[in-house]
Amino acid sequence: MSVQVSLENTSNLGRKLTISVEKDKVDGAVKKRLQKLSKTIKIDGFRPGKVPPHVIKMRYGKAVREEVVQEVMRESLNDAFKEQELKPAGMPNVELTSSKEGEGIEFTAAFDVFPEIELADLSAIEVERLKGEVSDLDVEKTLTNLQKQRAEFVDADRACKDGDKVVMSFVGRVDGEEFDGGKAEDFQLELGAGNMIPGFEDDIVGMKAGDEKTIKVTFPEDYHAKDLAGKPAEFDISMSKVQEPKLPEIDDEFAKALGIESVAQLRTEVRNNLERDLNDYLKNKLKQDVMDKVAQVHELEVPETLIKEEAMALQKQAIQELQHMLQHGGNPQELLNSDSFKKENFEEDAKKRVKLGLLLSELIEKNEIKVDNERLKAKVIELSALYQDPSEAEEYFYGDKKRLAEIEGVVMEEQLVDIILEQAKVSEGTIAYSKAMEERNKK
Repeated sequence: MSVQVSLENTSNLGRKLTISVEKDKVDGAVKKRLQKLSKTIKIDGFRPGKVPPHVIKMRYGKAVREEVVQEVMRESLNDAFKEQELKPAGMPNVELTSSKEGEGIEFTAAFDVFPEIELADLSAIEVERLKGEVSDLDVEKTLTNLQKQRAEFVDADRACKDGDKVVMSFVGRVDGEEFDGGKAEDFQLELGAGNMIPGFEDDIVGMKAGDEKTIKVTFPEDYHAKDLAGKPAEFDISMSKVQEPKLPEIDDEFAKALGIESVAQLRTEVRNNLERDLNDYLKNKLKQDVMDKVAQVHELEVPETLIKEEAMALQKQAIQELQHMLQHGGNPQELLNSDSFKKENFEEDAKKRVKLGLLLSELIEKNEIKVDNERLKAKVIELSALYQDPSEAEEYFYGDKKRLAEIEGVVMEEQLVDIILEQAKVSEGTIAYSKAMEERNKK
């Protein structure tokens, strides 16, 4: 045999293959590659195709052998997986342990395998299916928010308060010295919006146009500018203008400014939007509750390799999202190395996600779930409606195989949830819109 394979169990799910490939197999592949190369290579002093083999080997033998070794390792490892009936979970850790010139090669591949999954009795799952209620008060609160969003700010001859807009100039100092970004002229700020560091807006409240004041605040410990983080600072404030919001009347003119014919239609539209948001949240909540209960009723050892890969993906996603939110830049690599974003901090969530993913795959396979094309079509239409041109979005979804596959995965999960709910103990309940939205915003 030109290839020898031995398998070792390093843990319940851990495996290690040791693979030896004889000299003849490697040398034969190198020889063929050099022969093929000799037909096309050009070397000064020799006619094309007439370069002596020893010259080709001297110049290119080492590089060719390295390429061949990598190819032989890939082929031998894939063959070993098939022969041993192994399905690695995640990328194997491959290490070349012996590869001397004129000899064969030996390498190892350490990896995890997928666990054997014994599905639990789904009738043990208990979930509550909630129906939502949108009240008249919820509609009026939303209209008030729309009213505030379209407010005009007019000058006010009084002390400023939350909800006002102020125009001011300021100079900031740390340890008595001005710092970069701590100075501004005619700076506009909406009080109560929380756009400044803690304490800044609170100390401004009560000032009038023409007032001057020095306030003392402390930068947060996690402030993005490390040279300022956690440090006390003083700001000299000079207030030049206080403006208060002037709210428009909620009438037909207000509705028309929003593209709706009448205030009655506006109220109907607002209610429909709130009910749609509420129903979407409750649908997703029920799905998540089902998923959580599925995970709870199953004991399952999760491959460490998959946990580490998922933790790394979650880490990068979190950093990308934070980097996008940073208004004043920031170094993603610094964030990556910070304590808050260490990969270990994501491993618990990663373990839960991997476990659930394995269970869902097994349940989908056991229940022989195939994508319901009608539900897929409805889901594509639902997602496309969120875009400015729904028909163009539909074409994009159907024209992008990767994107469509993601939607198919969501649809199959929804079909699986329906099957689980048929077997589970389901109670019914109701929840107010305000309570549901409070729950959603906490997550």
